[in-house]
Amino acid sequence: MRTSKTRSSLNTSSTNNESSFRWQKCSQCLKSIPFNSDNHQCSDELNGLFVEHNQARLLVQEHKSDYFKDLTFPSFIQTDIVFISPETMRLLGDIHRNDHILLISITKDQQRLLRIGLLWPNSFLADNQVAISRTVIDQLSEQQMIELHAIPKDHILDTDNITLRAVTPCESHSTNERRLITICLKHQLANRIVFNEQHIDFVYLGQSIIFRIEPQQQQQPINDINLIDSLHSLSLDSSLPKFYRICPLTTSINIHFESTTVNNNIQVKSISLSDIGGLKKEKSDLIDLLLTSTTNYIPPRGILLHGPKGCGKTMLINAIAHEISATIIRINPSDIYSRHYGESETKLKHLFAQTTMTKNNNLKKKYLLIVENIESLCPNQERITQQLERRLTTTFIELLDRYLDGKNIFLIATTNRLDSVDTDLRRPGRIDEEIEIGIPNQQDRFEILKIKLQTISNDLNEEQLKLVAERTHGFSGSDLENLCRKANHYARINKQSNININMEHFENALIVIRPSSMREVILEVPKVKWSDIGGQHELRKRLEEMVVWPLKYSHALDRLNVQVPKGILMYGPPGCSKTMIAKAIATESDLNFIAVKGPELFSKWVGESERAVRELFRRARLAAPAIIFFDEIDAIANSRSNSSNSQSNVSDRVIATLLIEMDGIEKLKGVTIIAATNRPDCIDPALMRPGRFDRLVYVPLPDEQTRLEIFQIRFRRSPIHSNIQIERLVELTKNYSGAEITAVCDEAALIALRDNIDAPHIEWHHFERALASIKPRTSDEHIRRLDAFTKQHGK
Repeated sequence: MRTSKTRSSLNTSSTNNESSFRWQKCSQCLKSIPFNSDNHQCSDELNGLFVEHNQARLLVQEHKSDYFKDLTFPSFIQTDIVFISPETMRLLGDIHRNDHILLISITKDQQRLLRIGLLWPNSFLADNQVAISRTVIDQLSEQQMIELHAIPKDHILDTDNITLRAVTPCESHSTNERRLITICLKHQLANRIVFNEQHIDFVYLGQSIIFRIEPQQQQQPINDINLIDSLHSLSLDSSLPKFYRICPLTTSINIHFESTTVNNNIQVKSISLSDIGGLKKEKSDLIDLLLTSTTNYIPPRGILLHGPKGCGKTMLINAIAHEISATIIRINPSDIYSRHYGESETKLKHLFAQTTMTKNNNLKKKYLLIVENIESLCPNQERITQQLERRLTTTFIELLDRYLDGKNIFLIATTNRLDSVDTDLRRPGRIDEEIEIGIPNQQDRFEILKIKLQTISNDLNEEQLKLVAERTHGFSGSDLENLCRKANHYARINKQSNININMEHFENALIVIRPSSMREVILEVPKVKWSDIGGQHELRKRLEEMVVWPLKYSHALDRLNVQVPKGILMYGPPGCSKTMIAKAIATESDLNFIAVKGPELFSKWVGESERAVRELFRRARLAAPAIIFFDEIDAIANSRSNSSNSQSNVSDRVIATLLIEMDGIEKLKGVTIIAATNRPDCIDPALMRPGRFDRLVYVPLPDEQTRLEIFQIRFRRSPIHSNIQIERLVELTKNYSGAEITAVCDEAALIALRDNIDAPHIEWHHFERALASIKPRTSDEHIRRLDAFTKQHGK
């Protein structure tokens, strides 16, 4: 090996955007190298940039629209154009514009990528740059360098026929669509250079379809130079494929839309049951149903997995298939539908016929016929609006009865809308078992987080991981994966390199990531803590019994068979911190919090108001443990009357729906209901019974001790003069509500600023003037009605 000294060290990253880059020729190996390179190694394998006769290694840059400004290439050719500077093209030697060039690069998974492009000069580029399409750049490794090799014309073979086979499933395309794709693809391939196993990307109506060049069996002419030897002379290794030119007049192009494997037999990433956190009972049930081989056992023909999105239904199916060594054959409802009459039913019959043929070829192998979102293929008959859906449902059910035997081929379907699936499909003999895949509990969330963090560098111990699991109420498996991704993002944007995920990153991620079931009802609740509320200690204890005890002391409650109260109604005069207490619950409990303003549930459309109530409780169940807070509940739960007007009828139906959801046939588990009102006598009596609002808590006007705490909380943040006597203020604010006391403090501060905009503190005479302008507004009559209600229902 020989060494030639140049001016400075080779630095590929610093030359990327330097238009003043220049080449210099090495006097020993005769290769053009960067002008400022130092310690250049003269060898056959160069790690840096270079140009020599018919080959080069250059820095990658993305195509820019300015490069095509004066060119008239068709859009499908633009992705194949390779731009280099005119000087670099001159150094390449016997190669000209619009000649074919071979690109060799290393992908992100360290695989070699071959691509054929059309070379074109561009003066905007530096001599060490090559501009290629974004499609190729996305596949490259971090090295961001690519090799160019000229292909001599005498090493490109002519071929009589070429075969392309679709890699992308094309079952959804009709016969007419396939004919159109064939015509367009043949036009694009005219005069192109291709090689064996090359992937051709064809875009049809915005959808990418990938075709693969099938290996050719054509023999080389005797007088041709051996291709491998010629490639060796070009410093190319012998593993490169053969190159063929497609001539429009002499080359026959055969295009096959069917894959060489069974249609819809999609190869998915191998996954085992150990890769799934939680779902112990569901995994055990599926294995028992599909692997039991006793003599008198009758296996199920179909299994339906139902539950919220992102809870692991698809992952569980793939793991079970791997566990029982079964092949997955998928039916995608969107691929079945066709606008041509009868073609949708034909596709279904073709799939089932292939399944039966496969079963006859291998009687011992199990096959799982997978239909995800089966409600799209077999919707409820009552909701069907098109004749096509009715025909498809009937055809699918007939095919199930004809082909599935429950021995070698099983049907496993998934849905997140169980009520939308056709009832004829759910009867025994078709779908024999229905398994619910629910939101993971705390132990399941801990297992999921533990599995997800196995491949991510982190500094979390087991206790911290349990704390994260405890705080992620209502998170599905996909939500937890998204949480880990976000925490990893916060770790990567840190200025320090190679930093591991820690608890701080998860704290930041928990602020942003919320359960997917709560995205439509999530609210930005003000951060109010218990320390910001004066008094109300008894109410705080009651709320902790309802919200905190079921989570921390569930074993003690089960031991004594205690039913935790479902709901609590806070009533009292306006301005006594009822709504503020709800804000403190949302902040302190770390539970999913849904706030409802009474009138927003009403709609002018028939049935929409009741549906809004049902949807509210459905989301709360999905996000359990959760809190639903009804502010001014008297607006939607007014006493039912015998009036026949339409507004009363709507209100009565909403109340009936609310009563059923709170304590009906379907048990409300993990959801706490908190309501606030200042008119409890107007609320329907049916809501007051135990099982709905178990606790009725009177929130009265603040007493002396409460008023003292309110003033102390306010004065923690406001500068006051030393002559202010808090005890005297407590005496003067008798019969004031908490909101009115806060208004007095704000008014005193404003008066101080009116007197002197630079006032350093608030003085006593400011409070005297504020008290003169703000008087208590709660009437004695209102207090008497509340006291009478308290005596009637108890405190």
